[in-house]
Amino acid sequence: NHNLSGHLQCRLYSGRDPASILRDMTTTIALYIIWALLPVFFFLMALWSYLEKTTGKKKQERPGDLFKQGLFVGGCVLVSLGIDIYLLPTLVASIAQDYIPYGFFQLVLLPVVLCLGAQIIGPTKDIKIAKAPSSSRSTGMGPKK
Repeated sequence: NHNLSGHLQCRLYSGRDPASILRDMTTTIALYIIWALLPVFFFLMALWSYLEKTTGKKKQERPGDLFKQGLFVGGCVLVSLGIDIYLLPTLVASIAQDYIPYGFFQLVLLPVVLCLGAQIIGPTKDIKIAKAPSSSRSTGMGPKK
């Protein structure tokens, strides 16, 4: 399988100058780093929210929800990496290698996987918010008479 991927990469890079290949590889590595930072951001926000919760501060977010979002985005990043390494070179070579740059397909891959993953997983459960008690006093926020 790895040899097949290497063969497909060679087909994409055949006849190109080494500087162009190096530039594409650098762009790919930068894109992978950005993809990896997305779930890390959610995990750090979950940690921050958890620490706020344990110190007694008014919590803004629920750490469990942020952690689950980080897992979802991390899973989508792994799927995108697999598609980019094993499927995308074949797809681009057979469909539109001459018309649309390979980097465009790489750039839109993660958003497409995130949208498809959200459709497959479905919406999150509704958060129930308790209704605030109504007071008989006017708050002064209503329309003036």
